[in-house]
Amino acid sequence: MKKLLKYFLCLVLSISILPSILPNNIYANDDIIQDENLNIEIEIGEPVYQKGISTYSTTKTVSNYKKYYYKNDKGETLWIATLTGTFEYNGSTSKCLSASVSVSNISSGWQVFSKKASTSGNQAKASVIMRYTPAMSLYPVNFTLSCSPTGSFY
Repeated sequence: MKKLLKYFLCLVLSISILPSILPNNIYANDDIIQDENLNIEIEIGEPVYQKGISTYSTTKTVSNYKKYYYKNDKGETLWIATLTGTFEYNGSTSKCLSASVSVSNISSGWQVFSKKASTSGNQAKASVIMRYTPAMSLYPVNFTLSCSPTGSFY
């Protein structure tokens, strides 16, 4: 019974402390965003079309990526998050078929706490939480890659 009570108290304390160490979300919707000495630069790749698609087909399948470079106030890259999506479009509609997210070039002191990717309509979505271990701070980041009905990415 004492062990159960001890685990329960630890759980309650963990839940009550967690919101106080989480900073505000960083939403990467602009070219450069700042949040407490953390800068974000965004790069959208060149589309890669599926091979073997007939030129007579009105529906095209294309893959692309969006890279987010997270840098400190000195301009040094702390980590790079890459969202990759595969899309289908036909001139009047578009939809995201699949999405994946990866984190690379992780600097010392940083760790991937969690990451996930999903699709919604014409968007590939990613959610990444990075942990800065020296301060035990968590940095949640959410971002999207969208494809227009004409195959433009934003």
